[in-house]
Amino acid sequence: MSKIQDFKMYINGEWVNSSSGKKIENFKMYINGEWVDSSSGKKIEPLNPENNEIWATVPEANEKDVDKAVQSAQKAFEN
Repeated sequence: MSKIQDFKMYINGEWVNSSSGKKIENFKMYINGEWVDSSSGKKIEPLNPENNEIWATVPEANEKDVDKAVQSAQKAFEN
């Protein structure tokens, strides 16, 4: 029997899991000295394998994000 995937609710300024009420962590990428979302704005919502609940959101990096990170790293090594 498969579980129904939970959804997110926005309560008191935080995203929480619909069934557990636990806060959902919102992660960002560290590129060029800044914490940023993906340039597309897309996110991935990984599930906890134990209970099938959403536990976080993470940026879905694309080619543009990777290029920006690589260019930033190259500049850091040159300096």
